Amino acid sequence: MSIQGLKELELDLKEMQEKICPNDRNVFMRALTMNVLKDLIQGTPVDSGLAKGNWQVSSNTPIDSPVDFLDPQGDAVLTRGIERIAAHDFNKGPLWISNNLPYVAGLEDGNSKQAPNGWIEISLQKVKRQAEKA
Repeated sequence: MSIQGLKELELDLKEMQEKICPNDRNVFMRALTMNVLKDLIQGTPVDSGLAKGNWQVSSNTPIDSPVDFLDPQGDAVLTRGIERIAAHDFNKGPLWISNNLPYVAGLEDGNSKQAPNGWIEISLQKVKRQAEKA
């Protein structure tokens, strides 16, 4: 699955961060990534809760395998993700938010009536608009 415009989004956010919070990249990026994670989890369609439970946050390298974790409400995975975001130093490397279930690409492409087609990309654009208003 390929989300369109991620490079442009990264450049836009870097420019916003330099304008809004020039002396502390971590403050800006932590707030931003917490909003992204929250939006992704809340927007994930639910059957068993496996898709919500597979949002994983990692430092420097993406996680490349799914986990067997059911979280229909998304509370536990959000708490775990926020803890990892809070501990991450954005000056030392990237933070990754991943979901490696094979069917997440299908959910993004509209295979569920619970979420609109492109809901991941919609979440990213929503957070970008929020950052622009800051």
